[in-house]
Amino acid sequence: GVDPRVVPYSDSFSHISEQYRALRTSIRSCLVKENKASSLSAATSLLTAPKIFTISSALPGEGKTLTAVNVAVSLAEELESKILLVDCDLRNGGIHKLFNLEAAPGIADVLTYDLDYRAALRPTQLKNLFVMPRGKAPSNPSEILNSKGMRSLMGKLKTGEFTYIIIDTPPLILFTDAGILSAQTHGAMLVVKAHQTQAGVIKRAKELLDQSHSR
Repeated sequence: GVDPRVVPYSDSFSHISEQYRALRTSIRSCLVKENKASSLSAATSLLTAPKIFTISSALPGEGKTLTAVNVAVSLAEELESKILLVDCDLRNGGIHKLFNLEAAPGIADVLTYDLDYRAALRPTQLKNLFVMPRGKAPSNPSEILNSKGMRSLMGKLKTGEFTYIIIDTPPLILFTDAGILSAQTHGAMLVVKAHQTQAGVIKRAKELLDQSHSR
């Protein structure tokens, strides 16, 4: 039931799968640098707490969701890791489709109806990987993601049982959601479609991340 575009799962020995593993290594290297730059007590806290990343793009159709899913699967291949993939693209999120899961209840339902976030967790075909789908599409997604409830949920996830938490967000140019969320995480990954996305658009997306004080 897993979409074949989830390459590390469908074709683990392919060249593309190795590229996602290389990206996994880059993520871990960034965290090592952050540890070295922190004080001893902060570094210890960072080592034991979940590592949280947002993934976005400047515009729709650049591959951010596929990148988020494939990075999450690559991280889940590590036996000692427990991964949570969260779909915060509340308008058009499709992570549930790639894993053949129901969209609801999801994060939108957790925030709208003040549910326990565990009610929205879904196991996948990989025992180390869990998905929190988008849920029922709300009428006010930006307000929900910028709410006190979302900040509370992020606090709970940061003290939870996961090793890595990957958050898929809407495109930066169109919506403010990605900047809001990335400022609350260890870093933001900007996905760019090669030979298609214009340089000025990429620069503007980077400026929006900088304005939100994202790493």
